[in-house]
Amino acid sequence: MELLTKAQEQKLIENETNNVDDAKVVVKLFNPEGAGTWFLHKLVKEDDIAYGLCHIMEPEYGAVSMRELRGYIGRMGLGIERDRYFPENKYTISEVEAKLEQGETL
Repeated sequence: MELLTKAQEQKLIENETNNVDDAKVVVKLFNPEGAGTWFLHKLVKEDDIAYGLCHIMEPEYGAVSMRELRGYIGRMGLGIERDRYFPENKYTISEVEAKLEQGETL
């Protein structure tokens, strides 16, 4: 499975191009073997770097290499996956962070 659909990639690039700081989260990626969830809202296509809330041990805003996420293979042979049921463009980064702090699952 591709990590991003064409529409998601376009929206992430659009958010970066228009410098939308409070853009809604476009995609949620996760590690099916353990720790690692990324709620992304921007993408710099030339550098293949996405921005959003990265939750490994604790949630923090930052950058992540899409190349590294695409190339990751866990111990059981699984790679990073896209949550196909995550509601796109519904929550801001702040809203996602608040929900995670309250113990909600997204």
